[in-house]
Amino acid sequence: MYRLFGLPQGSPVTPQFYRDFAVAEDQPVAERPVQYLTEGAAAFDETLRIQVDSRVKTLRIKAIALSDDCGQPARMVGVDLNITEIQRLEAENLRLRFTQQQVRIAAVLEAQETERHRLAESLHNGLGQTLYATKLRLDQLTAAPQLASTPALATARREADRLLSQAISHARSMSHELTPGIVAEFGLAAALHNICRGLSTPTLRWQCLVHLDEEQPLGAGAGPERQQARQGQRGNSGGGGAARVGRVAGRRQRPRV
Repeated sequence: MYRLFGLPQGSPVTPQFYRDFAVAEDQPVAERPVQYLTEGAAAFDETLRIQVDSRVKTLRIKAIALSDDCGQPARMVGVDLNITEIQRLEAENLRLRFTQQQVRIAAVLEAQETERHRLAESLHNGLGQTLYATKLRLDQLTAAPQLASTPALATARREADRLLSQAISHARSMSHELTPGIVAEFGLAAALHNICRGLSTPTLRWQCLVHLDEEQPLGAGAGPERQQARQGQRGNSGGGGAARVGRVAGRRQRPRV
């Protein structure tokens, strides 16, 4: 205890030292060991920060009460453990684990983003182009004499053309949903407003209210107009941007009759 508190060897030691050396934030904690040691009525286990010169130490104070033959508390036996280094190592270990977890999450997100880009490109440049080429070939059958003489065949051609148009539209929508270009070009706020517009119908309109808070890093910017769409986000045509994370509230509006 003399070494922990920087006291001369053999100098008087009293419970009041815990209160005298405790940092200001731990003064209420320091009162408890002083009370327990003074009364000698109960065992206790407390963690207390003290300041010796300019150094702050963290102590774990443990004590038990020893009783006499009549069962009454006779004296207290305890120990003061300096756990400053242990706490520092635990905090460092926690920081390292948190950093490693962040790295793993970032790697997973990057892999997911890469896969989404690959799938979107495959849908747009692969399946989408094949469907469009098929539609062009089908359109060449419009003037075929067999269609004019066979109404059922003409009906089947129109139905096939309609289904191909739907397939092309679905492939294009899926490609855009996998990698929405509006986020990279105009920012998160514009993308959320666009989603709300997509949810609206002629009989039920949605009004999207976007509240943007703290900034988080995003990908590269796309142009000066992006600043207005992001409501104050930073960005330029050649550098990185920052998106703000917040909350979105949707409000339904029925059309006026």
